[in-house]
Amino acid sequence: MRFALPRPTAKRLAIVAAIAAVSFALSSVMSFTDAKTAFFSLPSRLWEFSAGAAVALAPQFAARVAQWRHAGRLAAAALAVLLVAPFLFDGDSAWPAPLAAIVVAPTAALILYARGPSGVAHRLLSLSPLTWLGRISYSVYLVHWPLVTFATYSVFPAAAPATRVALLAASIVAGWGLNATIENPFRVAYRSSPLQRWAALGAAAAIAL
Repeated sequence: MRFALPRPTAKRLAIVAAIAAVSFALSSVMSFTDAKTAFFSLPSRLWEFSAGAAVALAPQFAARVAQWRHAGRLAAAALAVLLVAPFLFDGDSAWPAPLAAIVVAPTAALILYARGPSGVAHRLLSLSPLTWLGRISYSVYLVHWPLVTFATYSVFPAAAPATRVALLAASIVAGWGLNATIENPFRVAYRSSPLQRWAALGAAAAIAL
């Protein structure tokens, strides 16, 4: 399969790849020397964002890749890795790099290869409960950590498995509420607002700081 990227897209991808390489190297060092800073610092996590940026920058390439005859198998393999990955790490694992690549790379591959109409991964991820969870996933991500942190350190220092399942369910419910009341209304208002450019500049400045 051959596909030539437009030159501007290829240049952007090259820049993203360079940023990712520097960030990954920094993260790999900091994970062993200053793990807490590596976990919370943007420069040491930027390579993970770069993976998503690379997938998003070339939608025509992504659509072409999804039609590749081996795409379904690769998507299934990526999904299998993601299902096994949580059992590969523990509290002593160096994080985020290089181990987080075991999660980031298959995730990017799954987004690319599961877009096609065939394959077990595509059929599984197309199920209504999973597409619904995908739509609210960012809101769930935002609320789960405060809930888990508060419950673990303030209420249930030694959380039992049942408690963890309850926290997961609470995170999904709270994420659904956040998505319905804040995320979606804000997204609609943002798209129709003349202040999109200023909002984007403000977000870029906040990230830079």
